[in-house]
Amino acid sequence: TCFETKAFHKYAKTDNPYQICMENFYVDLLKTLKEKWPYLKQPISFFYDRPRDSKWRHSLDDVHESYKSQDLRIKEITFGDKADHLPLQAADMLAYRLRQIKSNIHKNKIPKDLQRLDRLLFKRDNPRWLA
Repeated sequence: TCFETKAFHKYAKTDNPYQICMENFYVDLLKTLKEKWPYLKQPISFFYDRPRDSKWRHSLDDVHESYKSQDLRIKEITFGDKADHLPLQAADMLAYRLRQIKSNIHKNKIPKDLQRLDRLLFKRDNPRWLA
């Protein structure tokens, strides 16, 4: 989620940008769950790379606990080292590629064909920018 930093400083209820980022994530998560998976009953756990910044870690913990009480499916939050956990490495790669794609689209550098990595990542769904 992107937001205007000047507006953030003017209207935010907190001076912690990490907290507003996490709040946006959980708002989007609950909205998506309601729209796409309204009957999902399984617990949802969160697994993050161990943050080096303690302010980021505290923001994650605080916001997670707040939203945990709003939706009973939201369960534990765990931190690990991505060097030891392959799923964190995969998530990192996906986030990097999606950020790269979004940046290219913003610069009007829209690819005509999928790269090999993109074909592997998006093999079930063609990305909208190719449509």
